[in-house]
Amino acid sequence: MYYLSFRAKRSVLLPFSMSAMGIIWTFGTMRLLGYSLTIVNIITPAMVLNLGSSYAIHVISEYFAGHEIGRGVIASTRKILRTILFACLTTVIGFLSLLTSKTGALKEFGISVAIGITYCAILAATYLPAVLSLVRKPKVHHIKTYRRGYLASIVNGINVLVGRYWMVFVVLWFIIIAGFGLTRDKISVNTNYMSYLPKRDPFTISSRHFARTMSGNTPYYITIDAPSGATSFFLEPGNLAQVYAFEEKVKKENNDIRQSLSFASYVAFANEVYSNERSIPSSKGLLNLLSRMVLLLSKQGKQDLESVISSDGNTLTIILQNYDSIEGEFGTIGSAERIEDTILDNLQLLPGGTIVTLDGEPHRALHFSNALLHDQQMSIYFSFIFVFLVVLIAFRSFSLSCYALIPVLTGVMANYVIMFALNIPFDLITVSFGAVSVGVGIDYAIHFLLRYRNKIDKTQKQDTAILLKETISETGRPIILTTLSIVAGMLMFLFASYAPVRIFGILMSTALLNCMLATLFIMPSMIRAVSILKERGLRRRFS
Repeated sequence: MYYLSFRAKRSVLLPFSMSAMGIIWTFGTMRLLGYSLTIVNIITPAMVLNLGSSYAIHVISEYFAGHEIGRGVIASTRKILRTILFACLTTVIGFLSLLTSKTGALKEFGISVAIGITYCAILAATYLPAVLSLVRKPKVHHIKTYRRGYLASIVNGINVLVGRYWMVFVVLWFIIIAGFGLTRDKISVNTNYMSYLPKRDPFTISSRHFARTMSGNTPYYITIDAPSGATSFFLEPGNLAQVYAFEEKVKKENNDIRQSLSFASYVAFANEVYSNERSIPSSKGLLNLLSRMVLLLSKQGKQDLESVISSDGNTLTIILQNYDSIEGEFGTIGSAERIEDTILDNLQLLPGGTIVTLDGEPHRALHFSNALLHDQQMSIYFSFIFVFLVVLIAFRSFSLSCYALIPVLTGVMANYVIMFALNIPFDLITVSFGAVSVGVGIDYAIHFLLRYRNKIDKTQKQDTAILLKETISETGRPIILTTLSIVAGMLMFLFASYAPVRIFGILMSTALLNCMLATLFIMPSMIRAVSILKERGLRRRFS
């Protein structure tokens, strides 16, 4: 990608060597911080390589552009330095927003990538100009490729489209907003790692067979404690009968529950063998005898039996074996939600004053999915707020800061629509795409708006359409090249064996493409639309 854009070996070797040093330094820092490679931060080196190399593109592009007008390497780097600084700062903010997560792995991932990107930005501002000052100057065909290559033709086409159809792009943005509003709360969450493994993998096949045979492999636990001050509470026939009625009602109403194990069902089964009646016997002595038998068996290694009733008879545990009857899977969030809803709907059947505690892998997965959604929302909110503040400080203009948010808003909102359309769920890895997209996507807007504002300050032209056309011509090439290089790197995740990593690569690629397209099409169109509205307002005021 780099070589095709510049036709120069330095455009390939320098970004690669810079990113390699950044990755090495990142691994060293992770070691010093005591971080280990996990299922989440295993993609840290790839992220540093993809995102860190983008700073090299800005420096090299400015280097070639400056050489044509006789500007030196240091002067060219100084011109682009502010863009690199704010691009690095906003990207780091996007990753550090993951510190709001309740999941430690996401925090480590955010810190590791933020450190690596910072290293790459420092190298881009120091290492690259130092090496470029030592190598031979660009040849004529290098400059010709830079000025008249395929990217230059694409940028010219963008200028034509924005000039003619800017109203269409404004309408398109509002359509994306509407699509986001309709889909934002309809994205599912998946915390079952088994669902991502290849279906033909021997481990997956054996695990599914075991789960079907055993009616699930992640039991749901319902622990019921007696009221305070009670003694041998569940050895009273009336109280145990209520628990048994509750258990049977839950099993009857929920098809996901395949079988259960509890002291109440054990007593009912024993009574059926003895009297041919499946119910709780009225004899308190029989209950005492059965409870002692359960405790005796537990001492012989039957751990499940030990867990169903405490030695004092004041705590019972109901173990529910479950398997998703709708999706034909085990450990799904949908099944956990249905089971928990059924349990909560029938709590009134239990004896008064009892305390119910829910536990087990399905219950924890359900609450972990809620935590993931919370992490995703908080990280996006924080990244938007801090990025907006940084841009506001950089531009000292509220209107330009609002314009800068258009590309990242578009990237995130469009991805929600795509996830809904393709039924892509949030998981431990993909949940971070929003905050990362904000931090990375804002770079394009900053580059564009910095050049646009400089033109407003330095030229006498006040025609917004002309200023936007010139800005697109100057910034379109590095923005497109940066995006394509990062997307090409992200698409390498498609070769990963673990599905969440592949999906993360797809989501990041589409988000960054959307951010780039919004920067070059939607944001200039919105600037022009607002400018026209302002002009009409002034005419009405003075007419």
